[in-house]
Amino acid sequence: MFFFVMASCASARPLRDEIGLAFGEQRLHWLVLGSLPVVLGATALFSWLVSRTSRRTLVAVVYRVCALVVLGFLGATLALGESSRFVEPIFFMWVGAFNLFVVSLFWAVMADVFDAERCRRLFGPIAAGGTLGVLVGAASAGVMATVAGRASVFVVCACALEAAVWVHGSLERGMQRSNGHGGLSGAETPEPWQGPRPIDGASTPLDDETFVAAAVAGVRRLLASRYLMGIGVFVFLTSLTAMLLYLVQAQIVAGAVEGRGPRASLFAWMEVLAACLTLGGQLWLSRRLLERWGTGPTLMIVPLLTVAGFSVLLIVPTIMPLVVFQSLRRAGNQAIMRPARETLFSVVSRTEKYRAKSVIDTLVYRGGDACGALLFAAVLFVAGREGWLVPVVAIVAVVGALWCAVALRLGTARDGSPHTHASMGRGAPPARAES
Repeated sequence: MFFFVMASCASARPLRDEIGLAFGEQRLHWLVLGSLPVVLGATALFSWLVSRTSRRTLVAVVYRVCALVVLGFLGATLALGESSRFVEPIFFMWVGAFNLFVVSLFWAVMADVFDAERCRRLFGPIAAGGTLGVLVGAASAGVMATVAGRASVFVVCACALEAAVWVHGSLERGMQRSNGHGGLSGAETPEPWQGPRPIDGASTPLDDETFVAAAVAGVRRLLASRYLMGIGVFVFLTSLTAMLLYLVQAQIVAGAVEGRGPRASLFAWMEVLAACLTLGGQLWLSRRLLERWGTGPTLMIVPLLTVAGFSVLLIVPTIMPLVVFQSLRRAGNQAIMRPARETLFSVVSRTEKYRAKSVIDTLVYRGGDACGALLFAAVLFVAGREGWLVPVVAIVAVVGALWCAVALRLGTARDGSPHTHASMGRGAPPARAES
């Protein structure tokens, strides 16, 4: 299933990057800021769907609606021809929300289906399947764009989403036959720091609420838990630094590569390199790091890599170091940090997985994007086009220190939960008294 989810994302992302650079590297941050209202509306809609649908229906609805939207952009591109450039900024903003939601929903389902011990064992290999999807999706998009034009890439994306729906339906039916209910396991916790309790998550929707109440519920769940707020801060800092790197990339590529075709080709090769590195990390590093180092130290790897990479770019701000750094960062995020981060949700309730997690993975993440874009715009305004890189690296160094501290705190909290201690064969700490 994750293979097809990531194939859909990989086919859309190169188009988004090329459109953003064509819009202008000096105005790119405005497109990023424009994505935030799209994410706000999508987050509210997602929370409302969670309150009214089962897990199986939720996946089908979200993925098929996204596929229909992709086909809508295809129709607009074919109908408008050269005038479709007016639609391209809308596509850029929509892809930002789309990439977050389809991936976040998949991991939420996995955290709902598997208990904490299975998360440790399986999230790495599952993520490797997604990396293969990135390779196949990017390659398919590249071939289709060359043979049939850029518009055909939309078809690749939509078909991959529909395939993900069919695979998920087969998985749910198989789990029902083998277990007599809708999932292998689940988690339900009255307090955010306690261990999980099994529930039937596949066939039972969450509380029946209005659209507005469902949207607010996810934010309230997030603000009511220090643990979830810590995850939110971690994701915010991840997104902020990723956006700074994305905008630095736009500045360097715009000055070194001319033409939309060569730029698109460069972005495609970066995707392929990152996917290859990611696959190796997922197969040989992800599980070993989590088992030997624990969650906190594993979460610190990408923050430390980010600070080091920006320091190198400060000394050598050229294409080759950029390609290596961006590829390593993406590979570390997908192969190491993402599986470790998703295990943080294995000890919270199903409601928190679907509602608070959707807020964290979309609204909080895009909030980090917006903050990064505003910071970069402020740096350009104050320092100008010649001296912008030094203050950006200074910002990343400060953020990196906070990022590492949050990673260690989250790892201690997650690995110290009663359920996790039991699953690792260590003595459980005293249970927290219920209020």
